[in-house]
Amino acid sequence: ISVNGRTAGRENFRISATQRGAVTEHVARADVTYGDRKLTPELRTDGEGAVVNYDVSTKSGGTTERWAGEVNRGRLTAQITSARGSAAREYIVPQGALLLDDDVVHHHWFLALRSRNGSFPVVVPRQSNVQGNVTMSTVGQETLQIGNHDVAATHLRATLSGGGVHD
Repeated sequence: ISVNGRTAGRENFRISATQRGAVTEHVARADVTYGDRKLTPELRTDGEGAVVNYDVSTKSGGTTERWAGEVNRGRLTAQITSARGSAAREYIVPQGALLLDDDVVHHHWFLALRSRNGSFPVVVPRQSNVQGNVTMSTVGQETLQIGNHDVAATHLRATLSGGGVHD
């Protein structure tokens, strides 16, 4: 993971799809490291990338925090557990909302799954203002080097309602 051209961390992830009859479910798991802070997120979505449930544990400096949430009937119910105790939160979320954790880069794959152009709702867990919108746009075609191979790619831009831009 790099920020402004400098290495900030490392992320090893896997996204898999499971077919259950006519229903597709995606599961994204990862190990994410930023210095001494380690995250282990697991995201389950429907076939369109809309969040079904999310569980992330964060370990840093000998402390552990867990955020576990599930969407049911338009509500995101979350349980937060840390050394300070437990807390429960509930948020109303729009149908079809995607989840973007600030510290987990591979969640952006679900943006491209949904749409390369257009706007839709997102949920940002572990923040007090958990909802927002993202607008996707196509910047153009580029070539990426992965290992020793050149790969054609579409450069996408995600503009968040809070003003952040992710390319």
